Amino acid sequence: MSPSAVLCTLLAVCLCAGPAPGRDIRWAPFPVLAYTPETGAIGGAFLQGVLTGDSLQRESQLAGWLTASTRRQAEAGLRPELWLDHDRWVLQGELGYQNWPATWFGAGDPPEEASYTVERLKTELQVRRRLAPGLFAGFYGMHVRESFIDWDPEFPLSAQEGPDTGLGVEAALDTRDGSIWPTRGGYLLGRAARHGAWAGNARPYTRWLLDLRGYRPAGPGVLAGQAALEGRGGRPGFRALPRLGEYLRAYEDLRFLDSWLLAGRLEWRQPVPLPTWTGPWLARRCGLVAFVELGALADEPGRLAGAPWQRSLGLGGRYALLPDQHVNVRADLALGSEGLALRIKVGEEF
Repeated sequence: MSPSAVLCTLLAVCLCAGPAPGRDIRWAPFPVLAYTPETGAIGGAFLQGVLTGDSLQRESQLAGWLTASTRRQAEAGLRPELWLDHDRWVLQGELGYQNWPATWFGAGDPPEEASYTVERLKTELQVRRRLAPGLFAGFYGMHVRESFIDWDPEFPLSAQEGPDTGLGVEAALDTRDGSIWPTRGGYLLGRAARHGAWAGNARPYTRWLLDLRGYRPAGPGVLAGQAALEGRGGRPGFRALPRLGEYLRAYEDLRFLDSWLLAGRLEWRQPVPLPTWTGPWLARRCGLVAFVELGALADEPGRLAGAPWQRSLGLGGRYALLPDQHVNVRADLALGSEGLALRIKVGEEF
């Protein structure tokens, strides 16, 4: 059985475990409409579900999405986060398909841009068990298979194809008062995974992640912060490298990437109560966010301190699809060294 089939089977077992008795699911649909020159018109839907109805501290979630373009490109995915057995177990994963255009800017100091289209199948699974109050440990597995189906002639991609499978361990310290919209507490995740030749990887490498988050009330709002350190050792493909676009909203996904990444960001989240005459669809559903983000890349961890730092700052609006559970649509306008970028997604950044 292939690594992807194994992870898919485990993910299916996680979903079949189902919610605890007495828990109900609330669904929040969100339409997707957009246009880009590379794809043409884009249409689709995002569906977010939240399990409610008991006194457990963590909310289980299930997200699914499907988008398609007029140029026959598509994205589809399923992402569960299940808290089971009175929050003793947490199961997270993602099953996704993508046939979508992208742009290669190079690692470090970017060369001239090159465009391509990739077909990608991704399976990811995290299983953790609570060892003590707030302390979790478990394993991590990922399998990705990519095929490049269209690219600029001067940009050879055949060496980047093939499977990418990794297995590892992780530990987390989680004292947040919720998993969807935390208002206080902290979260620390450490992960190490090996993508070895034993798994069929043509470019073996090691992956490290250290992710620290903190939350505290700030008047009627919340002050949230995150610091992250990511690293790769060995010979990863360029699409497996850490990327600043995952942390700095002003930059495209593959604009800045290298073997090591250090990023930090601070965000102020403020509900905006409107007069009751605006009706139930506005009165308690709107909010504002202000954020500042910093990040640096280097080929070795010791060079991060002296690497050039990129900056991203901006403002965002929030609209609650499910006000009681704080499931928000976010629209963030970010300013960086290369101009403005607008991101519209469901759920908070962190």
